[in-house]
Amino acid sequence: MSKYFIPNDRDLGRFHHWREQAIAYCQIPDNDWECLAQAQHYGLATRLLDWTLNPLVAVYFACISQNNCDGALYCYIPELYVERETLPLDAQCNGIGFGFVSRGITSRILNQKGVFTVHSPPNQTMRIPDSENFFKFIIPQELKYDLVKNLDIYGINHVTLFPDLDGLSEKINLDTANMCK
Repeated sequence: MSKYFIPNDRDLGRFHHWREQAIAYCQIPDNDWECLAQAQHYGLATRLLDWTLNPLVAVYFACISQNNCDGALYCYIPELYVERETLPLDAQCNGIGFGFVSRGITSRILNQKGVFTVHSPPNQTMRIPDSENFFKFIIPQELKYDLVKNLDIYGINHVTLFPDLDGLSEKINLDTANMCK
């Protein structure tokens, strides 16, 4: 998001500041890329975008919020995956650069089957490429509620995707809201 953009790769300074303080809350990876993935997954604005290898997880995230409009499901197959250890964090690319698969460094990333793409410059709007590697599917608004209910039957819900107290609380809140429908 542009409100978090800091020019000249200074967003990496924000990440290093986060890293210095995050050690007080949990064990963080030594690898910069994996640590950046962890920071992004816990809400820090980064140049990463997380995706999932599990299409059911993607449908869940496309349906769980904004019930008053259609959802969108994007499928992207990066042309290049890199080894996390071989590239510096400030590596430059134009638009969607490359993808990387993180080890299961957190239960959230592991359960969500998380993979990441790197976007540089980080404030550039993601353009949907006209490519055989990129697909968009629309999920009609009227199907979202039933899809989330059915995904829950298959174990795709906030408790499994966010296996912590935040996930448990959100799952119970969603269940309560759905009882009122």
